[in-house]
Amino acid sequence: MTDLIIDNSLYEAGKDFLGKKRKKFIIPILAILVGVAITIVVEIFMSGHIYSNTGRMLGYMISITGLSLFVVNIKNKYVPYYLETGKKLWRYEYTFNQNQRDCIIEYINKGNIQSLEDLPKGKSAPIKVIVYRTQEEDLMLVQALESTHSSYKPITDIKIIQNK
Repeated sequence: MTDLIIDNSLYEAGKDFLGKKRKKFIIPILAILVGVAITIVVEIFMSGHIYSNTGRMLGYMISITGLSLFVVNIKNKYVPYYLETGKKLWRYEYTFNQNQRDCIIEYINKGNIQSLEDLPKGKSAPIKVIVYRTQEEDLMLVQALESTHSSYKPITDIKIIQNK
C-alpha cells in the first residue's frame, strides 16, 4: 500500500509531462488460450500416448503463466510514460543504510543519480530511493524515503530531472 501512495505522489508531481497508459492484456489472454488449446489437443489426440502427461503439464503451465500475468496486469493497471516521447518509465528501487543519509540527500538535490546508484546498497536498510526513468534517461523522477515503524516518510522532495 505504501508503494502505491509513493507512486501516486510521483505521478502527481510529474503530471505536466507524465501520462498513464493502460496495460495490454493480449499476451496473458493468448497464453491462457494457448495453454487450454494444448491441453485439449493432448486430451483428444494423444490420450494414452507416452507423452500425453508431458503435453498436459505443458498446457497447464502455459495457462497458469498466462493467468499469473493477467492477475499482475490487473493489480498494476497503468504504466507511466513520458508525454513528450511516448516512452515508458521504468521503476527502480534502491535501499541504503542510515549512515549514507546525508550523501543520498546531497546526490538527489544535485541531480547526480549515477553517483547515487554507485553507493553500496543495503538489503533491508531504512532508506529507500525510488527512481522512475526512461531507458534513455531523458526523464527521471527521484525521491528518497526513510522507514518509520509502519511506513515510509519522504526525506527529499521529488526531484525531476529532464535531460534533453
